[in-house]
Amino acid sequence: NITIDVASPEEVALAAVRNRTASENQTLAIQLNATGPEGRMLVFGTDASSVLPAGPAGFTFNETTGLFTWAPTFDDSGTYTVLFNATAGNLTDEERINITVLNLNRAPLLLPIAGIAANESELVEIEVNASDPDNENNSTADDNNLTALVNDTRFTVNGSTLAWQTGFEDSGVVSVIVAVTDGELNASREVLVTV
Repeated sequence: NITIDVASPEEVALAAVRNRTASENQTLAIQLNATGPEGRMLVFGTDASSVLPAGPAGFTFNETTGLFTWAPTFDDSGTYTVLFNATAGNLTDEERINITVLNLNRAPLLLPIAGIAANESELVEIEVNASDPDNENNSTADDNNLTALVNDTRFTVNGSTLAWQTGFEDSGVVSVIVAVTDGELNASREVLVTV
């Protein structure tokens, strides 16, 4: 169904804005349109500065053209109820909409791992130091559990520690790929183990 609101000559009519969805780190643009009494200047408004994260520094809004733009950061996932209005003197029309910002998963960060040297029959341990940028904000809705992985079955994984009990037949240089995953994205590094 399509509904068309026709303003009387003495009304302001803000065109439907409707709920919007955006992703983190992508720009959302909303163009407001309105009609009003002939000869009276329309001014657009919003309460976005009191609703959106980062306040007025986080978005742009032109009161004359009605153009609203916002680039949510990686910390802004969630739903925000924002008021938009059009005013001509003491005449106003307004609409509250929900802007839903979808979480955009980022890959974990794996710190460099130095090569390891060990004697035969010694325990080789690789400590995986990683972080997930999605876990470093105020929102817990985008937090990820990190899992350490290794491409060599001689290693056992215990949390962030990878261990290999070498034997007397294990001398040589082994290239091991160490990775960390958040369940969707991963990061990896090559580690040389010399026995």
